[in-house]
Amino acid sequence: MIRRLVTTGGLAAAVLLAASPALAHPLGNYSINHHLGVHVTRSAVTVTLLLDLAEIPAFQEKRVVDADADGAVDASEAAAYATATCGEHLSSVAVELATEPLAPVAELSSLVMIPGQAGLETARLECVYSATVDLRVGEETTVVARDLTYPDRIGWREVVISGEGVVISTDAFTTSPSRMLTEYPQGELMEVAGATAHVEVIGGPPGAGGDGVLAAPAPLRGPAGLLGSFLAAPGIGLGALALAMVAAFGLGLAHALAPGHGKTLMAAYLVGTRGSRGDAAALGLAVAVSHTVGVAVLGGLAFAAATTLRPEVVYPILSIVSATVIVAVGVHLSWRARRRHRAGRAHEHDHDHEHDHGHDHGHDHPAQVSWRSLAALGLSGGLVPSASAVVLLLGAINLGRVGVGVLLVFLFGLGMATALVAVGMAVVSARDFGYRRLSGPAVAKLRRRLPPIASGAVVVVGLVLLGDAVRGLGA
Repeated sequence: MIRRLVTTGGLAAAVLLAASPALAHPLGNYSINHHLGVHVTRSAVTVTLLLDLAEIPAFQEKRVVDADADGAVDASEAAAYATATCGEHLSSVAVELATEPLAPVAELSSLVMIPGQAGLETARLECVYSATVDLRVGEETTVVARDLTYPDRIGWREVVISGEGVVISTDAFTTSPSRMLTEYPQGELMEVAGATAHVEVIGGPPGAGGDGVLAAPAPLRGPAGLLGSFLAAPGIGLGALALAMVAAFGLGLAHALAPGHGKTLMAAYLVGTRGSRGDAAALGLAVAVSHTVGVAVLGGLAFAAATTLRPEVVYPILSIVSATVIVAVGVHLSWRARRRHRAGRAHEHDHDHEHDHGHDHGHDHPAQVSWRSLAALGLSGGLVPSASAVVLLLGAINLGRVGVGVLLVFLFGLGMATALVAVGMAVVSARDFGYRRLSGPAVAKLRRRLPPIASGAVVVVGLVLLGDAVRGLGA
């Protein structure tokens, strides 16, 4: 009984923490992270290229590695893939000594699949190259190193230049800040693809002194590993499944309450259109539905398209579409607000109906909410799916638990909907409370001006998001 409670509690933590991309990779579950190490001695320059593929690219690349398509990578498949891929990457590793390009040859290669989040694996590819040199004691030279592998993929990038029997003078790293891609510094991002160092030979043995093949990091044993164990288990108990469902709902709830997800835009829309509680509920549900559908579509594409799908390109494109929809909705709201404002000035009244009593009413007829704009804004709010939810779905597909994965993703979306509906209703209640408690010409004037102000804010935020998305696509 105690063992079951511990396992179930671990499962809950697994689901709740599965969305944290910082657990292993600082740039998310779809990053490819790089370490290029150059080690200089009197007789050789040893180059070590490490690539740490996060869950989504590893999932896609595994379908290339797994030559017999049996769902598992054996030693021969890993060795064959590592040899071929390290040979391909040799042309993307550029090292110069005294401005002369070196021609290193591949010496060692390895591929290790490591348990990651949500039942998926990460991949660690290691390539060691070497080039023979002849440096004399007292000689000075320069070393230039560049990592040109996967130039369009996002991820941590570091270049480290070290030596034995030499003095290294450089602004670059001489030791790995990520401990060879095994421990990424919290809160830091690194995108260094090249480095230069001044080298002075002081003596010592002429041996290569390279690092050789390093041990892979230990398998991820935290909550994400427990989630993978849950999905892979032969049988799933009802108690564990129920707790997983509650945890997935809670994860979606927390995810929606985190910064972003259009809560500010939703508030501006509800204030600007004088939306009702029903409109708030519909908007929150639309965001959750669009997010859930987006997770399912992107997960399906990642599964079907193998290595041709690049999430770091797909996400900026989805962000561009989302921001464009927001701008369009804001422009439409601005046009409606301007039309109503002109009608109000013509009749000295802030209502759409055409009469004028010469005094302020104690009530306010809300503007009719456009269901098209409501749906469009809901679509834009959930169009960019959570990468962690995609990982959860892919993990379930990978382990043959498609139904469980779909169920947990649905509950994740339901948790999002609950949070967003609550936020929207709170905004509407606060607005109506303020209208009831405050009165006078100044308040009436503010009420007339809120719609154009709110719609203008939607346009501005949409344009800012559009600019960020375009820059992300070109990065």
